[in-house]
Amino acid sequence: MKDPAFLFYSSDFLSGTMLMSDEEIGQYIKLLCLQHQKGHLKEKDMLNICKTYNEEIFSKFKKDEEGNYYNERLEYEANKRKAYSESRRNNRKKKETYEEDMKNICNSYEKHMENENININTHENIIKNNRKRGSKGKREEEKIQYAEFVFMTNAEHKKLVSTYGDEFVNVCITTLDNYKRSKWKEI
Repeated sequence: MKDPAFLFYSSDFLSGTMLMSDEEIGQYIKLLCLQHQKGHLKEKDMLNICKTYNEEIFSKFKKDEEGNYYNERLEYEANKRKAYSESRRNNRKKKETYEEDMKNICNSYEKHMENENININTHENIIKNNRKRGSKGKREEEKIQYAEFVFMTNAEHKKLVSTYGDEFVNVCITTLDNYKRSKWKEI
């Protein structure tokens, strides 16, 4: 399956395109997207987007041994992301080390590989059936669903975020959810 995204470093992009016109920037970003989807680009592809040879844009691309153009940074980032994803996939295949890997994933998490699919909305997914009474007869805070198999109170979540940071907590929630999901399938 083709990776639908690549890491985009906005600061690097802005500094690298500072002297380009808006039209050139549009052409450049279209070429980057096309390279990501198609691979190395033929000169015809470059000219199709740029309309004419533009040294400012063409200088951002190298030529391979076949005369095709590619942006070196994009290729590096795409390969890095692909290798990371493949290593995670291979680790999940190893049944004997899966549980241990799941415990350690928060420690080995590559911070540049954020998971945009995590959607934690504390106002949604409130579990209505969790209305237990505490030891003093007070109603306990309702638990919120942070992932398919991960529930905690808002106070518990806030404490984790204040201690470890939002990004790390999100990764740990995902890890716990994956672990619980794998255990659920075994039952």
